[in-house]
Amino acid sequence: MILGKLRNFIEDKILTNPCFGKNQPLRSDNPSFLPSLNSLKKNGYCNVGKLLSEVELLQIRKKMTSLSKNKKIANFNKSVNYIQFNKPLLIHPAFTRIATNPYILDLIETYFNRECYLADVDARRIYAYDVNEIQKNVGYTSSNWHKDSRGRQLKLMIYLTDVNSNDSNFSFIPETHIPFFSRSKNNVYRFSDADVNQIENEPIEWLGKAGEACLFDTNLIHRLRRKKTASIRDSFTFYFTPGQELRHLDLDLGLPELNKNKIFSGAENSLFRPRIKY
Repeated sequence: MILGKLRNFIEDKILTNPCFGKNQPLRSDNPSFLPSLNSLKKNGYCNVGKLLSEVELLQIRKKMTSLSKNKKIANFNKSVNYIQFNKPLLIHPAFTRIATNPYILDLIETYFNRECYLADVDARRIYAYDVNEIQKNVGYTSSNWHKDSRGRQLKLMIYLTDVNSNDSNFSFIPETHIPFFSRSKNNVYRFSDADVNQIENEPIEWLGKAGEACLFDTNLIHRLRRKKTASIRDSFTFYFTPGQELRHLDLDLGLPELNKNKIFSGAENSLFRPRIKY
């Protein structure tokens, strides 16, 4: 317990601290880089546009529908009414390409001021549900306001279906990523509605078209806003960190050149723990 807290402190305050990093070389010359980076630093998030074509989206949704019938791959959580898929990178090769997108990696590594890694991936199919029912069934979940508890981390979330005002959406409060919370503190990442009502900035409900993506610091106060009126919402999320909390990734073996990208490897600094399986 004490050693775990000490390791988290060292990782959060020293090994991943941007102040102790160094500028990383840019891979692209995207004109949106500086405005997006400034938004990420100031507000804790930036929109990075559409990353999937209509053809890819059609293929992905078809594959997810097929996989949803396979209980070995699709884990249906009845208490929160959504499906979480195993081995998400194998759903479609476009996800591996996005994970290695030069523009996205430039934003991430410049933000953290150091080399970064794909720490985890997540693919979900979320059905309509009342958040009060979830609270009654299982208590506190990601549908409640929180900050993630993995240290310094950026997530890239892609909507795979259109998300309108009646649908379940990603909701967050801009500029709440500062100050940074270390993982050594207990429960500081949970927030009540009363806590949120005391914050000056208003929550943003991220609505968007299928294929659009948002990059955000998971130290933002955020939640999955569930609605009874929602259509099915499919999404894919990439977790990027400077080296901590790395999980085992099942890579698409049909993409050997992309798989050589260092973001899929273990952290070069041996002080970080190796990739682990859930």
